[in-house]
Order: sequence, then structure tokens, then C-alpha cells
Amino acid sequence: MGASKTSQFNEQTIHLATIARALAHPARITIVEHLLKHQCIMQKEIASIVQLSPVTVHDHISKLKDANLLDFHFVHNQNMVSLKLYNISILTNFLPQSYSNT
Repeated sequence: MGASKTSQFNEQTIHLATIARALAHPARITIVEHLLKHQCIMQKEIASIVQLSPVTVHDHISKLKDANLLDFHFVHNQNMVSLKLYNISILTNFLPQSYSNT
């Protein structure tokens, strides 16, 4: 398999592809949808929301974190997760523009 040729794409396109890749799983989309509705949840609650093992959820959370889609902070000794809405807005702003150009 050859190396990705990212030099021919601008930074915004590469960032958008990173976000899309991070969202390319139903469990991760479910996590993002839940965070859009509830803004902030405990990380340990996510396993029950998506009905997957904590280890699997950790992998999904890591992929979303690597794409810079999640924020983490501690409240009362609990690890809380929230969305970085700016990075989500990059995707939501791109989609209408793409469809209006066709």
C-alpha cells in the first residue's frame, strides 16, 4: 500500500478528512450525538450509552480525541467528556456547501 499523498491538499481539507475518519463508526457517531444533546457526560457512562465494553469505548474515545473532537476535564473526581463544537462545526459547515455546489 502506498503512502498517502497529502501534500496536494490544503490544511482544511486534511483536517476535514481527519474528522470524517474519526466519525466513520456507528459507535463514535452515537457518542457524538449523545454529547450534542447532553453537552457533557462522565466518560464511564459512555459504555452504557453505546452498549460496548469499556475497553472498546476507550478505543473509540481515543479516535475522537485524536481528531481533536473531544474535551476532557475533571469534576468531583470524575472524568467528564464534552465536544469541541468548533471542530464539529467544520464538518457541519462543509456539508451544506458541498451539496449546494452540485
